[in-house]
Amino acid sequence: MAWIVIGLVRVLGWLPLSWARVLGGAAGRLGWSLRVPAARVTDANLALCFPELDARARRDLGRRSLMETCRLGCESGFVWHASRDAFANALRVVEGDALLEAARSHRGGTLILSPHWGNWEVLAFALGPRMPITFLYDPPKVRALEASIVRARTRWGLALAPLDVGGLRQVRRALAAGDAVGVLPDQTPRPDAAVRAPFFGVDVLTMTLARRLIGPETQVLMVTVRRSPGGFELACERVDEAIRSEDLAVSATAMNRAVEQAVRRDPAQYQWEYKRFRERRRRGGPKVPDEGPQLRQ
Repeated sequence: MAWIVIGLVRVLGWLPLSWARVLGGAAGRLGWSLRVPAARVTDANLALCFPELDARARRDLGRRSLMETCRLGCESGFVWHASRDAFANALRVVEGDALLEAARSHRGGTLILSPHWGNWEVLAFALGPRMPITFLYDPPKVRALEASIVRARTRWGLALAPLDVGGLRQVRRALAAGDAVGVLPDQTPRPDAAVRAPFFGVDVLTMTLARRLIGPETQVLMVTVRRSPGGFELACERVDEAIRSEDLAVSATAMNRAVEQAVRRDPAQYQWEYKRFRERRRRGGPKVPDEGPQLRQ
């Protein structure tokens, strides 16, 4: 199965980006009409987050969202295999270029938050050549895919750290050295590594890991990659200082608010099929340490 996925991504890499997006849009429309599980989850999540929309508007947003998610998948060929020149032509920084330049050597390091919006995979290739950066990642359940994923994401300088004890040590060292560290802030955490905080008006379990990584001189940036005609638009902005609060609930609320503000710019590009509102049970495997109520810098 893993080799089929790897081969499919390679084939997609031969297509122009515009063709891959057309294919993804068609797949999303078909999936919505067939009411695949992703469509049903998307519909349920949108009902929670956009109760002001009538049923027709919500269905339209859900269909467009599933199309964008399928475009994300079909873009994987470009993202994994495109040349530097191809990326240079497809990627445009529309906001916060000076912030990104300053993050190259910020004392105390830079924590970069990037939610499941647009094509966050592009960050590996947008930021890797610009600055020393390490992204925390959850290794795929299909281990045979991991080597290909790691090789693709790290080919231009970005480093990866698994979401375990060793990985956390790695990113803390990176921040202490003034490097950047990337985190997906809207992942569903274990209950023992989370607090409840509002997201689109719904109290959800929200990771405390991001706050625990913030030191006295660490700056926090929200960096997003929006799908645009012909390519991608990268935007970088500061996150509200409330994220630095020692009250973990206040910090988590500020982080969720920053994610929500990004999503509202184009709700269809958020991965609404992600089960953000389902509480995650503790899984086996290496435990990410819960450092207790005291923040350790």
